[in-house]
Amino acid sequence: MRDVLAIQADGKYTQVCCGDGRDYQVRQSLLEWERRLPAELFVRLERGLIVNLAKIRDVQLHARTATFAMGEARRMFDVGRAAAKKLRRLLE
Repeated sequence: MRDVLAIQADGKYTQVCCGDGRDYQVRQSLLEWERRLPAELFVRLERGLIVNLAKIRDVQLHARTATFAMGEARRMFDVGRAAAKKLRRLLE
């Protein structure tokens, strides 16, 4: 689980983004992932996105949004206002 960067909702499936650059499509809801993942490492930033806080890099907080890279591959994610505010609080 420590190699998991993020999990994104994708219809009835979820896309698991890993540090090695691979993505896996799994038939499991984000709610099920939230229940299984360690809460000290993983947080649900948006309705359709869970991220591994330990893997967040290069955060750019804008007035109403945020952009950040994850993992060694620097995979980019953009989040909206509420998620940016939550991210700001978590990283303080």
